Amino acid sequence: QQQRVALARAVLAAPRMLLLDEPMSALDMQARSEILPLLDSVRRHLSIPILYVSHSLKEVARLGDHVICLKQGEVERQGDIHDLSTEIDFAPYQAGDQGAVLEARVSARHSEDHLLEVSTRAGSLFIPGEDLEVGASVRLQIFARDVSLALSRITDDSILNVLEGEVSHIEEVKPGVLLVQVQCGSPDHPVPLLARLTSRSRRRLNINPGSRVFARMKSVSLLD
Repeated sequence: QQQRVALARAVLAAPRMLLLDEPMSALDMQARSEILPLLDSVRRHLSIPILYVSHSLKEVARLGDHVICLKQGEVERQGDIHDLSTEIDFAPYQAGDQGAVLEARVSARHSEDHLLEVSTRAGSLFIPGEDLEVGASVRLQIFARDVSLALSRITDDSILNVLEGEVSHIEEVKPGVLLVQVQCGSPDHPVPLLARLTSRSRRRLNINPGSRVFARMKSVSLLD
């Protein structure tokens, strides 16, 4: 309640800019799940800059647009959250949770399956849920650990979300473990995804920059 009151007071003061310094650091998980949508609403409806300070990648991915990474008071990296999240050398900042952040819009509701179909620049995806209306804007996160790669479109399994793309970059992030950047969607406006792959799998599939692959997503997270 104190955080809600503090936010309301700040907004009612008609500021030219909001500074939110670790606004959820003292909250438990339940309270955070209630405050995050409120902060997102403020972000969407106020036409003022918001400087949000946080150590939480999930909060930044949900609320941030332009990200500035600081270390010992110095700027180390900065850029658009959608671009930074899929840059392989950004992985150390993400503590193993590297993955793409995508903007999406609800295009259909499949109530019988308790699923929402959403449109992204990379293609259509399915996410669990029923409580959003068609046309609602959402932000998604697709973790590299939840993406596998195939050389052909496999249809006789349980994976719902599959996007075709081209491998643009591969880098070993620890012995035997690779991060693969895949450009999906239109060649004019590609959307990068990340996949985690073993070096053995790469050799077996002969995946290299320029390879056409199918990114198969075991999970797509709605940032809420």
